[in-house]
Amino acid sequence: RLLPQPVAPRGKIILLECKGGVDKEKDGHRKDSIPIANAVIEAGWSCIPMFYSDADYKKVEAAILDSAGYICRINPGSYEG
Repeated sequence: RLLPQPVAPRGKIILLECKGGVDKEKDGHRKDSIPIANAVIEAGWSCIPMFYSDADYKKVEAAILDSAGYICRINPGSYEG
């Protein structure tokens, strides 16, 4: 379960994943993605998990450009678009 976001975060980080694949839990996230996001939150940063798709490119791009950085959890060899 994702922790609550900090009230006054040091900045915002996007955690980027894609849907599908055999490496996902029932919630759609990779097994270690939420623990990674929670570690970022515990360090005082806001961490927003997002699912990438080509259809949502502009939405994802806007979120990344509005953040301090992103963590990419997408295996480029298995993304089908």
